[in-house]
Amino acid sequence: MLNAYCALATWPVKIMKTLSRFLSFVFFTLSLTFAVSAVAQNAPRTRALVVNGRTADGAVVQIDGHSYVDVETLAQVLGAAVRLEPGRVVLTSANSETVAKPGHATPALSKEFARAAISQLADMREWKGAISSAIRSGVAGGNWLAPLLHEHRVRAEESLNQASVAATTDSDKLALQLLRGEFANLGQWTAIPKPPSYP
Repeated sequence: MLNAYCALATWPVKIMKTLSRFLSFVFFTLSLTFAVSAVAQNAPRTRALVVNGRTADGAVVQIDGHSYVDVETLAQVLGAAVRLEPGRVVLTSANSETVAKPGHATPALSKEFARAAISQLADMREWKGAISSAIRSGVAGGNWLAPLLHEHRVRAEESLNQASVAATTDSDKLALQLLRGEFANLGQWTAIPKPPSYP
């Protein structure tokens, strides 16, 4: 009977050990499942890289909201060369060699012309504002407004003449043609009579 009693007394201990092992296994399984799903959510996603119509599949890797591109893949898509040097990576585009040659460089506007052109554009903007206001209010042909509109036109014409004098390079001359075209277009908005001459 003592053996039966001892067997009954150890029965809850066996159940507790078995239950403890089962709970440990469940906890370990759940932990492992959560860890795998967390890694899967943060796993890098790849995307295609398209540059000037040329595509490289899987070239962009996104990790934690940041996009990364393999330099060699980028160079291949661009048709460029990659050179690894100590402390830096040099990416040379095939087009950069032709741009770097002085014979192929597009000259910029000269400083003097740029200043004169900006001044001329400002004068035309003021003239345009005056014409727009006159047209909106319906008094474009009125005698009292004609001197004001004529004054704006004269200022714009004078600044256009200054820009013409300052135009020295080919780029300046091309830009000057655009300014003259805009001046002519603005002049067509309304026919401005000459202001009355005062003795």
